[in-house]
Amino acid sequence: MYMHKILDDLPEIVVLRGVTGPGERIALEVAEAILRVLHEFVQERPVEFYHLAGLYERGYTRAFEKALRKYFPTATEAIPAMIAVFQAALVSDGIATRLGSPYDIEASYQHTGLLYDQHLYRIARRIADCIYQTSVEFGNGVDRVWMEDHREEPPYPKDERSQGLFLSVYCREFPNRLITPWGTWRFVDWSERTRSSDLLNGDATLLATATADLVLEPVSMQKNNAVYAIESAFGEALPRAKILPELKNAGESQYRYITAVWKQAAKCLDPARYF
Repeated sequence: MYMHKILDDLPEIVVLRGVTGPGERIALEVAEAILRVLHEFVQERPVEFYHLAGLYERGYTRAFEKALRKYFPTATEAIPAMIAVFQAALVSDGIATRLGSPYDIEASYQHTGLLYDQHLYRIARRIADCIYQTSVEFGNGVDRVWMEDHREEPPYPKDERSQGLFLSVYCREFPNRLITPWGTWRFVDWSERTRSSDLLNGDATLLATATADLVLEPVSMQKNNAVYAIESAFGEALPRAKILPELKNAGESQYRYITAVWKQAAKCLDPARYF
C-alpha cells in the first residue's frame, strides 16, 4: 500500500547569516531557488561573480546592488532577497567559486517551524532509545549483537519526511525506522545474527514491549514492512502524522541544512527531561 503524499502548506523559514549576527528571515524554498541561480552564475560568469563579491567585501553596497540588477535584469522584485542570500553566502563561505549554505543554523532553530520542534525531536529520540533498551533487555548486547545501534546517525532527508512521526517495522516485528520532519531515521538495523526468537522474551514480544507507551495507527501493512502513524507517545498527543513533499530534486545545501538542524537539536537535548 503506497503512502499518500500530502503537501504541507506551511513554509519552512530559515535565518540568514549576517555580518554581525543572525540576519533576515526568508522562506527556505526562496533561498534554495536563489542559491541555484547563484550557483549557475558562479560557473558561467566567474569574473562578474568576483566583481560582485569584491563590491560587497569593500562595503560598496549601492554599487553592489546596481551591479546585481545589471546582471539579473529580470529579477527586479527578487533583488532584495537575492542581496540577502548573496551576502549571507559570502559571510558563510567566504569569497569562493562555491556558494554553500548561508543559513544560521542556531538562529533558524529558534523558529517554531516543522524542523525546529525540539519537543518532537526529544520524543523521537526517546522512542529510539526505548526500542534499543528493550532489545538489551531481550538479550541484545556486546557478546551477541542482533540489533545494530545506529542512533548516532542522522536521518536521511532524501528519503520520506513527515509532519509528526511514523514508525516503520521490518517484517512486522522489528521496529527500526522513524519517519520524521528531518527525514527517515534508521536508528537500528537487523543483524545477520538476528532470529525471530530474539524478538521474544517468554510471552512478551519486542515490538509490544518497546511500544507499550505509544498509540499506533496502522497505515501500511506489507509482508516485509509495516508502517504506523504515532498518535501519541508517553501520554502526550503528537501532531497528526502525514507525509511531506519529496526533496529528491532539492539542492545539496537544503539536505545539509536539515541535517544540521537535527545535529543542533542534539546539542540541546537534555535526557533528564524525560528520564
